[in-house]
Amino acid sequence: MNSAAKEYDVFMSHASEDKEDFVRPLAIALRNFGLRVWYDEFSLKLGDSLSQSIDRGLASCCFGVVVLSPAFFAKRWPQRELAGLVAREVDEGQVILLVWHGVSHQEVMTFSPTLADSVAVNTSNVGALTVALQILQRVRIDLYLEHSREDLERIAGEDILAALQGEIDETRDELQQARDELSEFQCPVCGAKLAYGNLVVYENDDCRIDHYECGYETEEGSMSRPCPYHPEYPNPEDYDLSTTEAHGEFLCWANGKTYMAQLVTVFPGRGRTADEAEADIHRRLPRKRELPRRRR
Repeated sequence: MNSAAKEYDVFMSHASEDKEDFVRPLAIALRNFGLRVWYDEFSLKLGDSLSQSIDRGLASCCFGVVVLSPAFFAKRWPQRELAGLVAREVDEGQVILLVWHGVSHQEVMTFSPTLADSVAVNTSNVGALTVALQILQRVRIDLYLEHSREDLERIAGEDILAALQGEIDETRDELQQARDELSEFQCPVCGAKLAYGNLVVYENDDCRIDHYECGYETEEGSMSRPCPYHPEYPNPEDYDLSTTEAHGEFLCWANGKTYMAQLVTVFPGRGRTADEAEADIHRRLPRKRELPRRRR
């Protein structure tokens, strides 16, 4: 095929779901090798007609790189592109370069027995760089022979890693934004979920009280009860005990000695004797918990 008569060396036909992990790095590598690549992120401009641009790309490419995947089988647009390439192949000979991405021979056979009988690159065994090198060897053997394998891997690999790093950074920023948005619904110490919230009316003012699964509580966003995993959460020694007797029953009271201890309400211990009341309140006194270690 006379590549000089065509505007593009390859047309990338794929499902959008496969961009991130495979198609974008593949397209970048092919472009860095010196191929003229029709790829939507490279070729479409604001205001372009999608259908017209795709038709022009299909008509003016030497080869169509078709990335078959479960998402491809489920999408109308990629199958329309494949149909256009198949029509050209009937008249011109081999045009389609197949890549199997996450699909088995049986799945391809079910989709198209003709395609299942064609030679394809399977990404279960190789990555985007190796696929790009095989495509370059088939499409532009002259460019392939100009450089050593090591130089070609360097030319493509550096930019692929840079592109992937950009994607990683973008994903990290998105995750951080999501964490920030969710933080008000999580305990700031242990990450426990918000269990429920109450709107309490004090005279003429409304007060929002939120209760978290760990026991952490806030009033209008300010801590009213600490998380039991907080480093300063009280232990039994942070309380002074006092016992009273009323109506033949002993009550043992706990008075917090620290600010955190004062925030944790402890109901009095009860008993027929002072010792029983003190033993009862000891079972009720708060104790700091240790956060479980994360698995490495």
